[in-house]
Amino acid sequence: MIKEEINILDNIIQAVSILNKTEDYIEQLDDKLSEFDKLNSDFEHLIENADINNLNLKELYTKMQNLYLSRRKVKQDKSIGVYFKNNSGKLNISSNREMLIQGLKTIVGKINTTYTNRILTEEDIKELTEPVKRKPGRPKKVVE
Repeated sequence: MIKEEINILDNIIQAVSILNKTEDYIEQLDDKLSEFDKLNSDFEHLIENADINNLNLKELYTKMQNLYLSRRKVKQDKSIGVYFKNNSGKLNISSNREMLIQGLKTIVGKINTTYTNRILTEEDIKELTEPVKRKPGRPKKVVE
């Protein structure tokens, strides 16, 4: 007995549309990552070549942090996309679809692990993240 009738054509069209959008997105990830890397390089050269007193450090930090978070998302999506492309043939057989989904969930689980510093020590991080202790009084007059 059929539980509910569905429009087969509409379902297939919707599934194909979703797959096409997903594949288009995956194809654009390399360009997006390259764009982020170029912007990161621009930030690094700005830091290298500018006088620290002439930089709006809070604004620069915010922009760099947003860049790194966006870049991380693209790299995570790339990992998922690579797995999907390598295993998309599993979509053809219904019993393999669950294996595809489980594999994708495994990739997502690996992606969401926390970063372990390679060189920075806890002392380095503490030094860089502690608030700056300011002396009381008026700020120094900037001479131009």
